[in-house]
Amino acid sequence: CMACHIGQESGESIKNSEDDFRDKEFVNSHYLTAGGTLFASRVPTATDDTSVSSKACNRGSRPRKARIGPDPIARNRSPDTCQPAYCADRQAWIGWSVVSIGWSGDVVAAARWSAFLAMMSALVIALAVVCRTRHRAKVLLALLLGTFGVAVLVAAAEILIGLRLPTTRPGRDSSAIFGAASLFGNQNNFATYLTLTLPYFAALPVIYRDVRVRTLGLAGTGLALLALLYTGSKTNLVAAGLIFIGLFIVLGSDQRLRGRMVGAAAIATLAVLLVVPAIQGSGVVKLPEQGVTKFDFRLLQAQLESGTGSGGLRSSLTGDGISLIEQTRGLGVGAGNAESEVKTLDAFTQVANLHNWWLEVTVNGGVIGLLLFAAFYFRLLSGQIRVARRSDERFIRYLALAGALALIGFFAGSLGPSTAIHFAPMWIVFALGIITLNLASRRPE
Repeated sequence: CMACHIGQESGESIKNSEDDFRDKEFVNSHYLTAGGTLFASRVPTATDDTSVSSKACNRGSRPRKARIGPDPIARNRSPDTCQPAYCADRQAWIGWSVVSIGWSGDVVAAARWSAFLAMMSALVIALAVVCRTRHRAKVLLALLLGTFGVAVLVAAAEILIGLRLPTTRPGRDSSAIFGAASLFGNQNNFATYLTLTLPYFAALPVIYRDVRVRTLGLAGTGLALLALLYTGSKTNLVAAGLIFIGLFIVLGSDQRLRGRMVGAAAIATLAVLLVVPAIQGSGVVKLPEQGVTKFDFRLLQAQLESGTGSGGLRSSLTGDGISLIEQTRGLGVGAGNAESEVKTLDAFTQVANLHNWWLEVTVNGGVIGLLLFAAFYFRLLSGQIRVARRSDERFIRYLALAGALALIGFFAGSLGPSTAIHFAPMWIVFALGIITLNLASRRPE
């Protein structure tokens, strides 16, 4: 095989050969060499346990094991570990965080925050390195599906029998805690996890035709929304709405995807029928009165006007954060120093966490820190939307659509956790986005 396909034979020498070369009607040494280059581009890397088929050459002999080596055309494509632009954005953000330690009032807090940023970024890179093939990406999704199943089971135990894990709001009477916190310590963190997971179920009936896959998508969407109702998180209810609005916008803005509107409409109808009656105190899901009250947006408006309750507290924290940005003239107070600076304010409300990831990034790193994170975030979002529209491969299109919707929902969902610097679900979604773009840049396996 190799002699022909690396150009060491001529058309005449092949015709005169006594080897079992099946097709001698058309022999062109130039085409054979070009074919060898094409087949070599599909030779697996050291991480793939596959071999080139005997179809690579028209001989009847037993196929040989492919030579393991780097892809000859990989130099012309983005690296498998991380897309260069995304790596640069994240590295610049980490670098700026380290630099900001220089003017931080609390150096220990600054170093700890920067260390968390580096560790979670390493998690993103590690997942991208490991999941360089479609098979491994599917294994990762299966593991995440199992995690979702465990989280929902724990939430069901909390709702049905009042079980509380030791990590759930330690120091508080468990009987006074409404709803489910599952594995995440409090309801807001669990709610944000659910809205980051929701798109990966909602996109299944839109992209796939298989009845089993569609059933999984509908069931997962229903469970995620049901658990979300028992968290009482208004911000993540808004995030769920953004996810479905984003789904229709992405599908409607591309002619190739408009045929998927039927599946999207079915998912959206399920969501509306499940959620809207429940937050009004009726429907299939009967929320307790405390749960219905938590979803009362008129109460939220009253809290904002009076400066009381959860709404008033969040409004006060937002004002404190903006004030700190102004005081530092946009430079920021230094990595991880937002909480310590809030505690020094005269109007300190006993809560130091800003409960707003975008605001925390800005208060810590200033305008430059915000721009670096936003560059990474929006580049990842736009890249996945582009892949969802252009990819001809169903699995890649699914990953891209789900990842883009997760990022759209996180605009509101990021207001849930007290801080997201070590909130693993957010970083895993970032990793899935990079994995998607890596796979989209590679040939199908």
